Amino acid sequence: MLPTFNDEAVALSEVLNQMEPDANGKAAKDNLIEVAEQYGLITVGEAHVYMVEGSGKIVDVNAETSLGTAELQLDGYDGPIKAQLYIGTRIPSDDSSVRDAVGFITFGDFKEQTEYGKAATEINKRVLNTVLEGLDRDNLADKTISFKGAFTIRTFNLPNIDLKEIYIVPVEVELGE
Repeated sequence: MLPTFNDEAVALSEVLNQMEPDANGKAAKDNLIEVAEQYGLITVGEAHVYMVEGSGKIVDVNAETSLGTAELQLDGYDGPIKAQLYIGTRIPSDDSSVRDAVGFITFGDFKEQTEYGKAATEINKRVLNTVLEGLDRDNLADKTISFKGAFTIRTFNLPNIDLKEIYIVPVEVELGE
């Protein structure tokens, strides 16, 4: 999977600069389709998934729960969408961003939905054990970071999409000072 991210990840700042939420942090689904078609892909379930890379500074850390996050101030983006990177000891069980974003793991490769879901769970376990395992969650604030990862925007049956925050599952993290 990492070679796919190395070859195909797009700049998160570029993706977010194309999204234009209103004053309430919402964007019309129709306006986001073009962004997904250009920078990511749209799943059978109408989710928009992106393989991204970026850099910036960690401006806030929530390590109080197992779903810990680090809020990023991205280089090249100063818009209203908050970029959150998962740093916790777990990733939400329904997050299939990495599996879906690479584009070569499809439902047709599995006997049924449960196995397809287990593939996403197993990928997330590997992220936790290889990417996030040694991360010092308590000392991340104000550090610089570069990363590769994936995020999903769910759009099924939603005419207006909440874009106040996106949550990125990292596949590679490099911390600076």
